[in-house]
Amino acid sequence: MPNSLAAELVLTQHIVGNQQFDGARGRCVSMPDDLYNAVRQAARAILHTTAAAIDWPRLLQAAAMRHDVLHPDQEQHPVRPSLAEGVCGCCLMHSLLSETGNEGSPHHWETHPNSLTDGHEGVDWAAIVAQGVRHRRDAAHPAYCQWCGQAPSEHLKVVRGPGVTICSDCVDLVRTVMDSDGDTGRPDVPTHIAPLA
Repeated sequence: MPNSLAAELVLTQHIVGNQQFDGARGRCVSMPDDLYNAVRQAARAILHTTAAAIDWPRLLQAAAMRHDVLHPDQEQHPVRPSLAEGVCGCCLMHSLLSETGNEGSPHHWETHPNSLTDGHEGVDWAAIVAQGVRHRRDAAHPAYCQWCGQAPSEHLKVVRGPGVTICSDCVDLVRTVMDSDGDTGRPDVPTHIAPLA
């Protein structure tokens, strides 16, 4: 699998969680397929934005420096034909994730051979970003329902409010759930909708 596609799929899963797919048709069936594909496009945009922000020559130089310092048993490249020659993926990853600013120094890699590659696993960054986007002043509100993914139409109204866009169908569904006294086992209430208290 190409690296870009693998990163796109990992980002997408972090955003929408595990979903169900119809393998025969290659479609997401547990959320609107168009919305799932839009999230994948957004994940690709995140990847492209990140890749454009990286100073690649500096990254390769740092990775080459780390590799030469930490792998002295391997063949050294005193004059590398290219910065990437002989550099392993581990050195490239640690150089990318290093947060010190002095990753081009041999002393840095001798004293701090590993960058901070852990400590972020428990961060629900997608939920945090979603909260932050609500406060983005230059963003237009979504032109679709954030609950079901439907766009406004002749028969469907979409209402915008602080931090949420919801359609008339979902408003009716919410009303049904709220009036059900917590009985979310009814056939007209989807299993993923339930009162919090």
